[in-house]
This record gives sequence, structure tokens and C-alpha cells, in this order.
Amino acid sequence: MSEIMSREVAEQELQRIIDLWEVNPEGEAFETSKRRLLFGLQKGRIIPDEENCVVRLQLIKPIESEKAPGGMIEELVFHEPNAEDLKVMDKYKESEAMARTLHLASRLCDQPIGIVNRMASRDVSTMGALVSLFF
Repeated sequence: MSEIMSREVAEQELQRIIDLWEVNPEGEAFETSKRRLLFGLQKGRIIPDEENCVVRLQLIKPIESEKAPGGMIEELVFHEPNAEDLKVMDKYKESEAMARTLHLASRLCDQPIGIVNRMASRDVSTMGALVSLFF
């Protein structure tokens, strides 16, 4: 997949996501996530949708739907977490960062954890960077 936007435009798009969800990411962890988010934006895989207050993630490897066998999930749509969504993080220790991220992502994209668990590693990395904006 080739780049569809410059790094400069991708940085502007990332700022749109930060503004959309009113997050204030900072620190070393954000710098790691930022690189992944910029890469996804440059490839056109991450799409902020301000009208619906969501961010869309185009999957590199579609996942077969559990609800509609044979149907494929090609995009995940992430909404801003509510308090109930964020409580899922309390269930996991700091050493269980991956489980915490996957379960929060499952809630934010309204997909069962089984779908999230079957995602390709590149999609998981991008999704994790997106979800990390909230912790």
C-alpha cells in the first residue's frame, strides 16, 4: 500500500483526531504511538470522521464476521470511550497491557473480543496506537 498523503498532512490529520476526542497525549509512550498513527494516516488506513465523532481503521487483513459467516469485516469504527468503557482497564494489571488494550479496543469498536483477537499484527499495532490515546 503506497502513501496517499505527506507526513505534514498526516500530522495535521493526527491533530484532528486529538482535537476530535479532546485528548492530551504526551510522553515517551505517545511518541511511539504517534509514529504508528502517522504511518497509518499516511497510508490512508486511519480516517477521522468528525461528523460522527469516530475514527475509522481500514484493516490490512479483513476478518471473517462471527455474526455473518462468510461476511468480512474490512473496517473498524472507534468511538470515544465512555466511563463504562474505561472501567475495563481496571480489570488488568500494568503487566497485562496487551489484554487491557485489546479489551478496550473491543469496546471502542463495538466488536466481540474474538474479532479483535483475530486481527493481523499490523492491524493490532495500529489499533493499539489509536486506543493508547486514552491512557
